[in-house]
Amino acid sequence: MNEMKQSIDLKRVRFLEPYEEIVGTFDELSMTEGLLVARFKTMAIALPIDIEDRVRPFVGQKIGILRTDIPEKLYLFRLLDQETTVQEKATISEDCKSI
Repeated sequence: MNEMKQSIDLKRVRFLEPYEEIVGTFDELSMTEGLLVARFKTMAIALPIDIEDRVRPFVGQKIGILRTDIPEKLYLFRLLDQETTVQEKATISEDCKSI
């Protein structure tokens, strides 16, 4: 696992609530004190350790991560194309994949 380029204040790491989403450039993924931490420009979020292999390929890309309350799909992600409009991004559910 890569070391964090900058230290993370674990008090500032967010745990997404059901149907809360983070959207932005996914800058870095690392393990910090037993947490899988995904760093975005403005915040860092904690993710389940078991999804690391599925999330890691998206580091460096603009994505959305949505927490749900669906047991078999607790986290959904979408890769955001820079050329689509905001309206299109909000309505394309086919591009969401469970992680």
